[in-house]
Order: sequence, then structure tokens, then C-alpha cells
Amino acid sequence: MPNLVRESGSSPGHRSLCVVAPRLGERSQVWIDRQIRGFEAFRPAILTWPTPNSDAPQEHPVPIECLPFPKEPNDGRGRWLWRTRNAGSGNFFGTRGGERRQICRFLRNHDVEVMLAHFGHIALRVLPAARDLGIPVVAHFHGLDITSSLNNRWYRWSLKNKICDFAEVVCVGSHQRDRLIRMGAPEDRIHLIPCGVPVADFPFVDRVARGDCVTLLFVGRLVPWKGVQVVLRALSALDDDLPAWEFRIVGTGPQQGELQELAGALGLSDRVRFLGSLDSSEVNRQMAGTDIFVHHSLTSPDGWVEGFGVSVAEAASTGLPVVASRSGGICDQVREGETGILTEENDVQATARAISTLMRDGDLRLRMGAAGATRMRDVFDTQGQVRKLESVLLRAASSNSDTGHR
Repeated sequence: MPNLVRESGSSPGHRSLCVVAPRLGERSQVWIDRQIRGFEAFRPAILTWPTPNSDAPQEHPVPIECLPFPKEPNDGRGRWLWRTRNAGSGNFFGTRGGERRQICRFLRNHDVEVMLAHFGHIALRVLPAARDLGIPVVAHFHGLDITSSLNNRWYRWSLKNKICDFAEVVCVGSHQRDRLIRMGAPEDRIHLIPCGVPVADFPFVDRVARGDCVTLLFVGRLVPWKGVQVVLRALSALDDDLPAWEFRIVGTGPQQGELQELAGALGLSDRVRFLGSLDSSEVNRQMAGTDIFVHHSLTSPDGWVEGFGVSVAEAASTGLPVVASRSGGICDQVREGETGILTEENDVQATARAISTLMRDGDLRLRMGAAGATRMRDVFDTQGQVRKLESVLLRAASSNSDTGHR
């Protein structure tokens, strides 16, 4: 894949930032794109790896370089050679050889002052090249990199060995902050900055308390740990005297066929609609025509938990009350009894009661939805989160300048 370089519209006075991300333009990682486009204090340049079956990353008005080397140094036949060569450093994920030289060349060409590396394994990957040039790395943790990835002993060892080498550490949930402290990260260098939601793109909808047919919505990947199967079972347990209802499911994934079969087996086929993958404008339209948002995340067997529910934040921003599981970062987003109702993971009956409560009480739905929209605007707006992230990056860059490394 050729390198993709585009002119930056940033002012020459802005500081130079390198954003490193494994993928760009995916709905599940839309927050990376939002951050890049929201930076004001920096002129960013992007390092990434080619996404399989994709010709190019999403368009950005900044320089982009794709690294054509294997994305996972700890996979494949060469992993033992890679590990052996990195054994002395204690970072078994650190870049080497031609990739390291290419990264260093990119950093020099753009006079990078600080690096923002999305996901722990990517931060470990670029750390050796950054250290070659005396450039501080801010490691941005999101979910699997501080949960299920720790099952990989090479990653776990590398992170414990090198976590203090990151200039600053960012995470998106309080549960992640606790885990990072246990991993040895200095508390004064950990920053809780949720992904956020662009509230201007998901504006508040002034709904009415409809009682004829209540619509529920889920948006996300159709995989077991998103818990749609729990929601379907909860809907099948609802009392017969409730208003008519419809459950709309936006998204695709390997569990779709299984979920369709389950809906049929539960006698819900005429009330459950699988809408497939939709663009952001259509997702917006679906949220505007919905009464309740449901999101029952589960802890996966390998230990993954939800870092930050992007779709939960988007739905709340439009004024939807949320019925969700008490899981991971969702506990930071939803205020129990104020902006939504939380239940324990896999608790079908509690989920059914929560849905019933909101179905029966239209005024409660409106109050919770309005409170959720206010909370998203005041606490989780993307612009505010990006400003906080910029402060961390400026601190890292300034601290490095003070030490005379560059």
C-alpha cells in the first residue's frame, strides 16, 4: 500500500503530534477519528497499519503513513526470534528492524514532539522508536488492552516492565484506572478521559410520552458479549398488559443468525427488527424515533469488559433513557435512577422489570432522557474530552522539552 500524505490545515504555531492507531474509519473506533479532527493545539500526523480488505484509511486532512509490516509481532513463525531479540529490553512487543527505521523516519520528517498511541500493545510497539528519538509516548487504553489482552503473558510482562516508561497514561473508565494502578502505573500520570460523544452531531430530541407503541433500540456489533440475547429473553418475559412494543437492532456480526433464531423461538419475530449496518445519519434517525435504548454488555469469558459505550453516549445525547448492565465503563456513563436503569449482568428478570418500568411511565422516560442529554453535554461532550486530552499531551511534550531530550 502506498503512503498517503495530505496537506495539513493546521497553523505553523501548533505543536507536532503523531497519532498511532491500528485501524482508522471503523464504526467501533469512531472516537479516534473524532479526536484527530478535534485537535486545536496540535497538528497531527497519523501512523497506522493496513486494515485487511481495505484500500486506504478514512480520509483525513493530515499526513498519513501506512506501515506495511506484520501488525502482530507475537504471532506467526517469527515470534520467537522477535521475542529473543527483545528479551533484553523487557518489551516483547517493541518494534524492530525495517519497521523501526520507518517509524523513526516518519517521526523525524514531521518533527514530532509527542506521540499518542491508541491501545496498550500499540504503545509498547512504538516505544523503542520513540525512545531512540527522545519523544514521549502517551499510552491510550480503551478496553481489551487492559482486560482480555492481559491473558497473553508476553503482553502482560511487557506492560508491567514498561508502563512507567510512558510519559502519561490515558484510560476511558474508572475500572481501567484501578487496573492500571495495580499494574504499576504512577497514579499522578493516569488520566481518566472517556471517549465522549459529539453532542452537536447527536442533538437532543424533544419527544412526547407515547403510550400506543414503545420502541426500543440497540446499536452495536452482534456478538455474545454485547448481550442482545439477554435483552430478547427479557422482552419475552414482559407482562401481557404492557403497551405494544418493537425492538430494533442496528448492527451486524457473527451472532446475527443465532439471535434471529432465538427471537423466533421466543415468539418475538413479529416485534424484533434486524436493521443491519447503518450509516451515522440513519443511526441518528433511528435514535430520534426511539423511546428506550438498551445495552446489556457482558464480561466475556476471556475477561473483556466494556471500556466506554459509544452508542450509549450517542443515544443519551439525543435524550433516550438507557437500560443497561452494570458493566465496565457503562457505570460511569449511566446514573442509576437519574439517566437510566442499571441491572446486573445476565439478570433477565431485572432487565425485564427495568424495561417494564419505562414502558409504563412515559413521563419517567422523558425525565431520564432529558437528564441523560444534560449529562452528556456537561460531562461527556467530545470537544471537552479532546481539550482534556490535549492538556495531557501538552504536559508530556513540555515535560520532555524541560528535560532537554529534544
